Amino acid sequence: MLANFYWIMIAAYLVDLFVFRVPISAVCSLLIILVFVLDLIASRGRILLDATALYFLWMIVSGFFAIAYGFPMILFIQAVAYMAIPVIMYSVKKHNIAELYKRYMGAILASIMIAILMYYCAPDFYGRYLLYHHYQSGSSRDYIRLSMQGLYGITMLASFSAICSIYFFGKWLEKPQLRSLLKFGLALFTLVFTGRRSAVAGGLLLIIVIVIRYFHLRRKFGIKQVFVISFVVIVLIISIVANYEVVSFWIKRMTGLSLAISERNSNWIEVFESLGSRIILGQGLGTAGHNAGAMGYLGAFDSSYVLLISELGIVGLLVFLLCLVKSFYRFFMVKHNERNWFALYIVVLFLIQAIGSNVWEFPVLASLFWFSLSAMSVSKNA
Repeated sequence: MLANFYWIMIAAYLVDLFVFRVPISAVCSLLIILVFVLDLIASRGRILLDATALYFLWMIVSGFFAIAYGFPMILFIQAVAYMAIPVIMYSVKKHNIAELYKRYMGAILASIMIAILMYYCAPDFYGRYLLYHHYQSGSSRDYIRLSMQGLYGITMLASFSAICSIYFFGKWLEKPQLRSLLKFGLALFTLVFTGRRSAVAGGLLLIIVIVIRYFHLRRKFGIKQVFVISFVVIVLIISIVANYEVVSFWIKRMTGLSLAISERNSNWIEVFESLGSRIILGQGLGTAGHNAGAMGYLGAFDSSYVLLISELGIVGLLVFLLCLVKSFYRFFMVKHNERNWFALYIVVLFLIQAIGSNVWEFPVLASLFWFSLSAMSVSKNA
């Protein structure tokens, strides 16, 4: 069940593509609970209790704060499915982590290919799907072509594309094969095409880290690696010369990172000022997310950290940091050649994206984050 987690979720999205009524968050939550229960039975009641258990408990307790402050109960219930239940993925026992990631990346790459297909074919039913889920404000072909949204929106598509780019580039670097290179190229193309700054910046930064780490360990590149890297550099140079307008767009996007943060500052300041003394314990899970904003409440829409402090307070932030510190500590306690570097890259990517995006409000994304945070703590051969 755990091995097919993302194949099941992609299947749910495909059903939703034609039905429009599949509760994706509920499916994801139920699947996580089912995986956890089956794992609990198999291990005869033995589970991994960590700082994440305290974090999950604090999320649930915060629901009483939300009710006390007069927020609708439905906001807390929705947030439990979106943000709390995915934390359980940390405690699920992971056997053969490398194989699990291989299956996950296969499913995610399939969804990326579907995104490209839907974008270029632009069928009518897909336009209605985007409109129904508010990914676009219209259903015509022109609206479909405004941006590549895939099955789950541009933010998730960018995150998954960055993760696949990192994974398949690492695979190709270890063992140069055409199929790995093609998969990397497909994922990288989609990542750049989404135009999401934090995902692109994080993905490219980690790819550079992979190259540096590979060279540090091997002290040399093979002929294939040198040829392909040189070819990619040449193609990039030609693309820059031939597509000045596209390059100018990306220069503006990437140099505008500080501007993007300053644009969000007003919302962040407004959120913090509205909290007052509630900033210590928070005002409750689900009270500042997109669903709360849709109901007229002040929301923290562009930073997972601001959202976390708003809902769970300084206390919640400290417990979250404790989860991170323990996982990073355990990562570096594992023998160097057995460390799960890909899990580390995923966690770092999410931490970068979380600065300007509420990535943990997407349960399918959050599940991969908590899964990887736990996978960091054990040998990649576990």
